[in-house]
Amino acid sequence: MTASPILLVLASLLSLIQSPVLGSVRAYQDTEDVPLPQQRVLELSLEDAIRIVLEHNLELKLEDMTAEIARSDALGQWGSFDPTYRLSATYFDSEIEASTNTQGGQGNVLKIDRRSTNQSVNFPLLSGGSVELGYEIDNSETNNPDASLSTSSDASLSLTLSQPLLRGAWSTYSTTQQRIAELNFAKAAERRRQVRQDLLLRVHEAYWNLVEAIEQVDVRVLSLQLGNEQVDQDQRRLDVGVGTEVDVLQAETNVATNEEQLLLAQVNAEVAMDALKSLLFHRDEAEQWGRYLRDWETPIVPLTALPDVEHGRALEWTRSLGRALELRTELVQQRLEIKAQSLRLVRAKSEALPGMDVSFTASNRGFDDDFTDTINESFDTEFPTYTAVINFDVPLFNRAARSANRSARIGLQSARLQYDRTEQDVVSDVRAKVRDLNYRGKAVQAAFKSRELAQRQLQAEQARYREGLSTTFQLLQFQEDLAQALSTEKSARAAYARASAELERSEGWLGEPSSR
Repeated sequence: MTASPILLVLASLLSLIQSPVLGSVRAYQDTEDVPLPQQRVLELSLEDAIRIVLEHNLELKLEDMTAEIARSDALGQWGSFDPTYRLSATYFDSEIEASTNTQGGQGNVLKIDRRSTNQSVNFPLLSGGSVELGYEIDNSETNNPDASLSTSSDASLSLTLSQPLLRGAWSTYSTTQQRIAELNFAKAAERRRQVRQDLLLRVHEAYWNLVEAIEQVDVRVLSLQLGNEQVDQDQRRLDVGVGTEVDVLQAETNVATNEEQLLLAQVNAEVAMDALKSLLFHRDEAEQWGRYLRDWETPIVPLTALPDVEHGRALEWTRSLGRALELRTELVQQRLEIKAQSLRLVRAKSEALPGMDVSFTASNRGFDDDFTDTINESFDTEFPTYTAVINFDVPLFNRAARSANRSARIGLQSARLQYDRTEQDVVSDVRAKVRDLNYRGKAVQAAFKSRELAQRQLQAEQARYREGLSTTFQLLQFQEDLAQALSTEKSARAAYARASAELERSEGWLGEPSSR
């Protein structure tokens, strides 16, 4: 929409709304050639407003941080399957009294000096078990004559596979926490999308409210102009002895009323402008208050015109419902919650089972007085040792697990009921929004016809007035009817624009790269 000279003048004067009532259109015309003070004006399209809000809105930034936290948590949960390296070192130095005269040598003191290290790498498995590779080496010195070697090394290499078979077994259990964390991240992303769509709806509403308010100012200016013209005409008729003083008084009263209505329209425009500014402007910590306050004093001139209403058949609400059931963020979040509750139930069921764990170990040992030979023997598989272990345990009452199982079942049922309830709300909301948009479209068409008829009636009445067949009172009434018809048409078109945005939000794709 190209800004008219009237709009530019009004935009400059909106910040001076507290000044005395503006004069008639003639006063505007008298000062038309006088240069106005240089003032910053923000010309803004709807797309510009959306871009600015999305870049600077604090609520959206907070949701971005929340989603990033959930993303980091989801990635971190898989860290439980990272390999773990363990190392322990022991030093043992002992002197004890020998139990026999032959032990301990001189002074019958038995000395033992031992140094050992134990290393292992544990690899958790998605099946719930683990594979552990371990290596232990022990070096000892003693003065015990009964020992086979006074200095010896003992090394052992082992490989152990552990696997639960009942409680906590298999990937359906072992990866539940990771998958729940991923679902939480997906829900955080959907919440961010929901906040974004709600924010965009507020921007649409604030922008179209401002456009409507400025259009209403234009209507009041036109009405005031017609009133001033009528005053001039009635005054000239009175001067030549054709008119009456009552006609002039009626016309002047009409002008006073129009001035009051213009003032009210300007105040409403300023209120609507501040509502949009509250979404556009924000102050960073480093930003000076002076600049921030100057932004609030800057008039906004909207560039996007009110939409034209296409003459076609009404929208089918079932089509909108199909889109909403797929895209509405509330339903997507609830579907994710159902999946999360299902995983919690799987986990609770597994934890209520008896415990049965098996492990298999293959090891090889080396022993020698020479450290190098001991190492070589530990890696030699000539004399391996195999061990199999099975552990079984059953909680006698198992009250904690049974209660957790019941709680998980109820949680899943609750999530499904909440989804059904949300779905009902979505159906009702979509029907209401489609019905409202269809009504707003018809209202625009009706208002357009009413405005055309009001213009024709005023033209006809003006012709009758020039022929002396009408009165000033009747003519002023038709002028007011035209102003009211214009005001209704502007309001209807703005309401249609808001209803269109509300339907897009109800369908769940406001601001998304999609089309109806």
